[in-house]
Amino acid sequence: MSSPLQNKALGGWTSVTLEFTMGSPPAFLVKKENGKFWFICDYQGLNKVTMPDSTLVPNVDNILHHAACGKIFTKIDLSNAFFQTLMHEPDIKKTAITTELGLFKWVVMPQGACNSPATQQC
Repeated sequence: MSSPLQNKALGGWTSVTLEFTMGSPPAFLVKKENGKFWFICDYQGLNKVTMPDSTLVPNVDNILHHAACGKIFTKIDLSNAFFQTLMHEPDIKKTAITTELGLFKWVVMPQGACNSPATQQC
């Protein structure tokens, strides 16, 4: 597991933590069909005690209606979009994960947390 985790640590997405975090979930790899790996954090426990964000996904018709009046359009690549959103400082300790390399915490928004999609789409 060291290579994907080391890439995330070197990219500044995670940091090593020495503080005790109660019930930090495991992280593991799942092989994709293309031979690459997904880095998975099991946030089921955290998600059970998290109040879901009730923000609705924007309506496509409304977006297109407003875009029709536009004069300049752009295209962006949201590769690793979750990892471009910084965590709120007091919540970083809640993202701690257990790996074979030790205990890590996310400094950017992890995938798998129940409010990550709503936060990313705002």
